[in-house]
Amino acid sequence: MTTLENDKIKSIFLDYIVTVDFMRRKDCPQETFNMTE
Repeated sequence: MTTLENDKIKSIFLDYIVTVDFMRRKDCPQETFNMTE
């Protein structure tokens, strides 16, 4: 695997994590807020 492919996968993975996290916050903001504290 080349570095470029690796970076691409990392960015896609990060996008996915951010999106999932965002959806969780929308669903239960209070719970997520408590977890981040």
